Amino acid sequence: MVKEQIWVSEPLEIALMTILSKKEAMRDIELYENLKQMYNDLSFREFNKALMKLEIWGKIIVTVTKKGIRNVSIIKRE
Repeated sequence: MVKEQIWVSEPLEIALMTILSKKEAMRDIELYENLKQMYNDLSFREFNKALMKLEIWGKIIVTVTKKGIRNVSIIKRE
């Protein structure tokens, strides 16, 4: 029996930016947990892919503070 899935109308990258716009910066694990509430089947690999896309597009910056701890912040444009 196939389980029905509900499609989320908002792309992952947009949801990620929406969450970040409220706090401007947060740890990647916090951000992942917030997105996991919206996208139940979100894998950490998909999350990292979305982060890479946004970083390449110049929307966010990901910095490593300690081993295994990454901070994600929005790049301010004027």
